[in-house]
Amino acid sequence: PDASTTVAGSRFRYREEQLSPAGGRAAAKMAKNAAIPPEKLRALVEAGRLPKPGGGPSAEKRAASAFTALALARAADGSAAACGLSGGDPGYDETAKMVAEAALCLVAEERAELPAAARGGSGVLTPAAALGGVLERRLGGAGAG
Repeated sequence: PDASTTVAGSRFRYREEQLSPAGGRAAAKMAKNAAIPPEKLRALVEAGRLPKPGGGPSAEKRAASAFTALALARAADGSAAACGLSGGDPGYDETAKMVAEAALCLVAEERAELPAAARGGSGVLTPAAALGGVLERRLGGAGAG
């Protein structure tokens, strides 16, 4: 969906998209699943139609999974930037690496290099804004991205 708002006195536009090999059917299924009430989810788990907590995909299935994310940005002056991230199973393996490395950024010796630390703190931030290049280096070292 497109969203527009005013940020720092300038017009800001945002759009997010998801590509799916099933021609949109996967996205529709994800949206439908997100709307399932908790009691219905519990019933599906109890009926064996969904995995129990802790009963996720096998190591073989995770090893065969992968993801790619691409971010594109264009400024009002026409300049543009792009960055990408890819890795193995996003639901378990890569998420665990990302969470662990983000936590280590907050306690490791390079904490003083964090963008938020340089500004003296900044409220609620995204991981990229708060942890910047420190997180990028740590994720690269952990084989994520």
